Amino acid sequence: MKAPLISTSLLSVLCISIVGCHKEAKVTTTPPPLPNQIRITACVAVPDTLAVKDNQPVSFLADVDYQVTFLPKITPNGPAVPVSPNPFVVRGSIAVPKTIHGPSNCGEPGCLYKYSLAHMKNGLPQLPPCADPGIRILP
Repeated sequence: MKAPLISTSLLSVLCISIVGCHKEAKVTTTPPPLPNQIRITACVAVPDTLAVKDNQPVSFLADVDYQVTFLPKITPNGPAVPVSPNPFVVRGSIAVPKTIHGPSNCGEPGCLYKYSLAHMKNGLPQLPPCADPGIRILP
């Protein structure tokens, strides 16, 4: 009785496909943000709420271009936002430092300023805006 012949090309394909399936999957993780840094990826800000001392710089770093708009908060001197100008644009992969300043009556637990994120396309913010994270200014 003769043993069945397997072509060498079929045998080669089987060997290559078996060896190729045992490659390790490369897992990439995003490192945590630096202190006083807000990292925006896929329209999500990390951390969601950042606590900083008054007049401290905060660095915004994003995967693509976003417009950041702080929502005005009622203060004794009228509506106010903690940055100037408001809104401002964060370009993809370029850190944008902003000094955060709150009203003088920011007591414990601090003043929370919410902001919205909007993807930029052709120089214009896209609707609807993304998540509504915030910055808490501590006295």
